[in-house]
Amino acid sequence: MNKLLFLLLAALPVQLYGQISAPESVDSGEAIHFTYPSAEAGDELRWLLLNPFDEVKITEIQTRFGTDYIVDPPCGWAGKIRIQVIVLDADKRVKAIEIAVVDVKQGNAPINPPTPPPNPDETGPDDGKLPEYTGENALGVGIVSYSNAPEYNAEVADIMRRAAQYLRGYPSLKVVYLENGDPNSDKLVYVWINKELKSLNLGPEWKKWQDKVFDYEREMGITKGSPVALHVQFLNESASGIDGHKNLQ
Repeated sequence: MNKLLFLLLAALPVQLYGQISAPESVDSGEAIHFTYPSAEAGDELRWLLLNPFDEVKITEIQTRFGTDYIVDPPCGWAGKIRIQVIVLDADKRVKAIEIAVVDVKQGNAPINPPTPPPNPDETGPDDGKLPEYTGENALGVGIVSYSNAPEYNAEVADIMRRAAQYLRGYPSLKVVYLENGDPNSDKLVYVWINKELKSLNLGPEWKKWQDKVFDYEREMGITKGSPVALHVQFLNESASGIDGHKNLQ
């Protein structure tokens, strides 16, 4: 949609109805999910990111159905995200123009990784005979995952990376915690991970790997109240540890 059309539509005496559903605020690094639940059959929704106007890269995701819209501000950025939705009926007539603003909050202090627990158990199925691990390990979980993974398994690594992507809103949004929500909901990323791993019917060695990795997460103090970026990094490092076995087959 060009700027002239946008200005013409904005000037129309359009009745505003319905409501964009979105959180009032999110922490820095979290994806923001907007939805327009008032859409009717035949409606066409056109979403537009109105700001920021600086050089910040904001990733935009739009579902094929049009009623959902996700934007992904970069980690460390804070400010206001302002979006607009223009709703057209089946005859391409404007039914509504609505705007939503979400505040992206920055913490008072930079996010520092928790201190790893002393002497993490890194002994793996090869009793310390594995080659030195050189993958991602900023949180220390890379080496724990590497040492306890019985072998390379692309499916397990993919589950961990997909979980990290879900926390960022790709291809849809999952969360670490739902207040007053179903504790078994697939919208909870760790519930989803557990179900996906169970579906692979892995042996006891992979169950040991799962226990070691997530016990380490708890020992580090990464919980439902931790920044989403930490959970994302943790999951990606866990996958990297599995990748360390790729060339050992």
